[in-house]
Amino acid sequence: MVRVGFPRSGRGQVVRYELEQDMYRFRSTILMPAPAKAFGLEKLAAELLERNRTTRVVAFGLTRRGHVEAWIDQRASTLYADELRFYLTTLAAEADRLEYLFSGKDLH
Repeated sequence: MVRVGFPRSGRGQVVRYELEQDMYRFRSTILMPAPAKAFGLEKLAAELLERNRTTRVVAFGLTRRGHVEAWIDQRASTLYADELRFYLTTLAAEADRLEYLFSGKDLH
């Protein structure tokens, strides 16, 4: 787990990662199930669909447990340090931006 901070806004975002065979999955929680439902699932789905259409590096979706998450999948064997920094900061920034849009708060 890595916490990426944004000094200008004072906010930050937690990025978790898992290695399965030769693939890393970097992911960050945007909303827990209760706030996601409170936002409205139709409205939420429309926003996630739009984000997935316009964002090339990060994917957004709902987990089976109802969490809204952002993630990036990347092959481990070809991942360089500068790419890792790019992926971590890009994922954190996109997740934080959407989290703030949905909640108006720095939750994760």
